[in-house]
Amino acid sequence: MPNEVAIGCGITHHQFRDLAAFGAPLRVQALLCVIVLAGIFLWVGQSMAVGKTFVICSPVEGLLLGEGNAPASGIEITRTWKWGKREGEDTVTTDAEGRFSLPQVDGQNFWASVLPHQPNIEQDFSAQLANGPLQILLIYKQNYNLNGERDGKALNIQCRADQEPGANGFFWGTCQAAE
Repeated sequence: MPNEVAIGCGITHHQFRDLAAFGAPLRVQALLCVIVLAGIFLWVGQSMAVGKTFVICSPVEGLLLGEGNAPASGIEITRTWKWGKREGEDTVTTDAEGRFSLPQVDGQNFWASVLPHQPNIEQDFSAQLANGPLQILLIYKQNYNLNGERDGKALNIQCRADQEPGANGFFWGTCQAAE
């Protein structure tokens, strides 16, 4: 019929009237429709939020060197990260050869999974030296890809404990990409 108006759940007001003739009050039918729609939205939302994991920080392999290219062993390396209102930190200690590694950091966010956007994830690395902390790397990640900090290349770095931080390629600090 050309004058029919859809009320909800794909049912026209005439179909609601016909259903009411079977004994179901209109309010009950409308309530059931709302419950079904709410269930569908919750199920879709939950599956999107739970199923989408983002790479906030890629794994890092690093080498810290001191004066005369000597390995800086036993130095605490801290990575702090900020993703929107979320923050985190992880700390490792360099081994006898000055090597360190930090794991991948994953995150989930419902809104990030449904709204198009470009993230801006700050990662700040510091070495705790005898004379105080030294910022060895400051980098901003603008995607959720694994190794997205370097356009798909692994984040392998060689850092200096005997230099002041400065602009080194695509980031700030004392580190350079170790190919």
